[in-house]
Amino acid sequence: MPAMAPPGRAAKVAAKRRRLTREERREQLLDVAADLIAEGGFEAVTMERVAEQAGVSKALPYAHFDNASDLLLALFERELADHGQRVIAAIERSDSPTRAGIDAFFDTVEKRRIMYRVMLHPTSTPGPLRDFQLSSQTRNDAYFAKRWCREFGLPDSVARVAATLMLDSLGGTVRAWHQGYATRDEVERIFTIYTNAGLKALADDTKSSKDSDGGRAHRRNRARTRTR
Repeated sequence: MPAMAPPGRAAKVAAKRRRLTREERREQLLDVAADLIAEGGFEAVTMERVAEQAGVSKALPYAHFDNASDLLLALFERELADHGQRVIAAIERSDSPTRAGIDAFFDTVEKRRIMYRVMLHPTSTPGPLRDFQLSSQTRNDAYFAKRWCREFGLPDSVARVAATLMLDSLGGTVRAWHQGYATRDEVERIFTIYTNAGLKALADDTKSSKDSDGGRAHRRNRARTRTR
């Protein structure tokens, strides 16, 4: 795994150089929380530890967040929104959308260590954050299902199942990379082939089913004509 600079500590050093605006301070506290999660899990985030790592008074985090749960939810919203926007933007501007999407996905996971931890340990996510994560996943399912209906001619129900399976498999790609089964580039290449081949097979199956249904309908119509 490539080395990644702790965002919280970097934010702490930068904050000492000048007085931060309210929005900048809020972002700094979120960065510190992300660093704590990456190093010790969600349970490592307390308002006191965030204040200590940020180099501020114990009371200051409460000026921005009601409690640690509120801080974690704000962090999760920021990280998942940024993550999704980067992946979708890469997909929309590429002629090879699957490879572009997985490449942007790994870029974000590599740079945003909270995402890396979530992908490796999804069951460790606290309850309220899991609810938000599920809502985000549902939106992503809908985005890819709509795209694949358009690009591959898949029925909506088939496209939604395919999108859910594909998105859930992303955690496996991160684990394969983390375990050293293959380089990042090789994992991305395998995932691209795996996904594109699956979508093509589904498109062929859909077309075959339509042709078969059309043939049966044609035979029924001919049979009705003969009986008249």
